[in-house]
Amino acid sequence: MELPVVNHPDYEAKIGDDNKFPIKKFGELASFLKKEKVVKKFYKPDPCSVDTLKEVHSEEYILKIKNKTLEQRLVKKIGFPLVDSVVRRSLVATGGTVLASKLAINYGIACNTAGGSHHAIYDEGAGFCVFNDVAVAAKYLLNRGLANKILIVDLDVHQGNGNSEIFKNENNVFTFSMHTKVNYPPIKSKSDLDIELEQNMEDDEYLDILKKNLIFLNDFNFDFVFYIAGVDIHLDDRLGKLCISDKGINKRDEMVIIKLFTR
Repeated sequence: MELPVVNHPDYEAKIGDDNKFPIKKFGELASFLKKEKVVKKFYKPDPCSVDTLKEVHSEEYILKIKNKTLEQRLVKKIGFPLVDSVVRRSLVATGGTVLASKLAINYGIACNTAGGSHHAIYDEGAGFCVFNDVAVAAKYLLNRGLANKILIVDLDVHQGNGNSEIFKNENNVFTFSMHTKVNYPPIKSKSDLDIELEQNMEDDEYLDILKKNLIFLNDFNFDFVFYIAGVDIHLDDRLGKLCISDKGINKRDEMVIIKLFTR
């Protein structure tokens, strides 16, 4: 079976070469996956609808994004210019995670090449996150009876504060974030389980901590798992503050898949 992978050319928004976010990585990743024959074709998402977004975000905030009328101080907090291509990307990437979640129900597992916008909350975006795609997709599944007990495994180097805020009163969603202690966001929220890591941690210690926590999480018998596979834990990431190698990231992903996705 070929792994279902969701991708869209509009994931690469036009934000200008002076923006510090490496937006071109999305196009380069798609080209690499095709070149290496990892995928033959991508599943192409539609923009997420306002009705679906409203299950997580305020309608006022959604419309201010769509109409490009968001207050400048809040645009600055997001970090992207609020231009047509960014609005389009935010809607399509969120639709991509919703599509990937539906594909995962049919195929057992699926991937979206963009997403993981885990700093966005109910009425604000932050840290290059406009809409919280994982939260939107999780609510989509719950509200339609497609999942009953969801786990969000967030291994981005930054805490998934948006997910923990959105789901703090949701008993059917368990938020797990394993991140660098001294890193963005400066004020952390409270996940169901937070693991804070010291700076400059290397492969063996990182993988040992992760393994112990995955064993713990596996006992809950979740029926759906969202995995935010951040690679900013890499030793060459200038903001990550961890020292995880290519090999270490590969082992991390294998460990998550084996422990949580194969039963």
